[in-house]
Amino acid sequence: MIRPLYAYYQSFSQQGVNPPDIAVAGLGRAFELAPEDLSVRVNHAFALANKGEFDRAIKLAQTVAIDTHDGGGGEG
Repeated sequence: MIRPLYAYYQSFSQQGVNPPDIAVAGLGRAFELAPEDLSVRVNHAFALANKGEFDRAIKLAQTVAIDTHDGGGGEG
C-alpha cells in the first residue's frame, strides 16, 4: 500500500519539480503506514522541511541519525 504513495511523491522529484500538496499528503500517509521504512521516513522529513515544518522534520531526521540498528551507517 505504501509503494504507490511513495512512487507518486518520488515522480515529482525525478522530474525536478516540487510535489503538489496531495503528493506530500500521500507521502505522509505512507509514513503513517510504514514508519520503519527509512526511505519514506527521510523523504517525509525533507518534505516537512520544505513546507517549513522544521521541528517535525528535525524530529524525524534525528530518529534516523541515532538509529542503533543501522550498523553504524548513521555515524558521521
